[in-house]
Amino acid sequence: MFAKHFPCWLAVTAAMAISAPGVLMTAALAQSGAERVAPPNPVARPAEINASTFTPAESDAADPFDLAPASPENTAPSIEVPAEPSFEIVVPDRDAVGVPVRFSAVLSEGGPQLQSDLVWTVYALTDGQIDDEDLFLSEQGGTLATTLPPGSYIVHVSYGMATLSRPLTISQQGLTETFDLNAGGVSLRGAISSEDFLPHEVVTFQIFPESVENFETAEPIARDIDERTILVVPAGRYTIVSRYGDVNAIVRAQIDVEAGQLTEAVMFHSAAQITLKLVNEPNGEALPNTAWSVLNPGGDIVREFVGAFPTMVLSEGDYTIIARHDGQVFSRDFAVVSGVNREEELVAQ
Repeated sequence: MFAKHFPCWLAVTAAMAISAPGVLMTAALAQSGAERVAPPNPVARPAEINASTFTPAESDAADPFDLAPASPENTAPSIEVPAEPSFEIVVPDRDAVGVPVRFSAVLSEGGPQLQSDLVWTVYALTDGQIDDEDLFLSEQGGTLATTLPPGSYIVHVSYGMATLSRPLTISQQGLTETFDLNAGGVSLRGAISSEDFLPHEVVTFQIFPESVENFETAEPIARDIDERTILVVPAGRYTIVSRYGDVNAIVRAQIDVEAGQLTEAVMFHSAAQITLKLVNEPNGEALPNTAWSVLNPGGDIVREFVGAFPTMVLSEGDYTIIARHDGQVFSRDFAVVSGVNREEELVAQ
């Protein structure tokens, strides 16, 4: 396994117990328990899936939502005809008697068949561009058992963010086919230390391909993931970006996702939650209608607020706060210590 560290501490474990920094492990697919998977949606949200897939990390999160069925027009993929099919194309006759077919999907070769949340789309394979008129069926569920007229097809299956298309020909005897998605699962959590995990409401994750360099402009393959989500993705190496709050507490790390494995990653932030307060005297009442600026040591503005009790998460380090109230300006320096959440009081004098 592989771990590359940016300004963060990353641990990936088999059961959410914290390992030594830089150690990566994977958990074989669990065969029982409550399971969840993120649907192929830009905002990953949890959904029930069957046993023999993934078991989520322990969490205080509320019960997951059901995976809402998707309409065929939203799930039908964009598919092109293979340039050189390995077989002679036989265009199916829609009026012909159907023969039995059975299509199943697994996450890895030899793994258990997936029992739910698969999206199957079947198109007739012709010698031209595939369009909506070639669509034979689009269904959700587990194994697809149905009948289709003999002929050539492209069968597309998706599970989470893992997809696979296969051209094939169905003979008069029918066909049984297994689709190996070569995919694994990712479960992510944020923490300050091995004993101080962050609530899912304040920490989010984005997943990027390994090759991405500019995370501010690049489009992630998944965003707004929280600890209640298990995201299914093609096996491979990914860059994870975690944000604690919405200011400057951002860490990155790379992980490997293996087919048929659940990778549970904990990303550690060096940050704290700070509440600002302008008072006339120590421990006094906060003054309303105060305009705040938070500066880094280089003098750059980190964040600006207006209000009596602005609260933010800041990465560990030194800062300057400036408060403007009733035409007066007050300022002082302060330091943020990782994991130490506190009020930062500025006396107006």
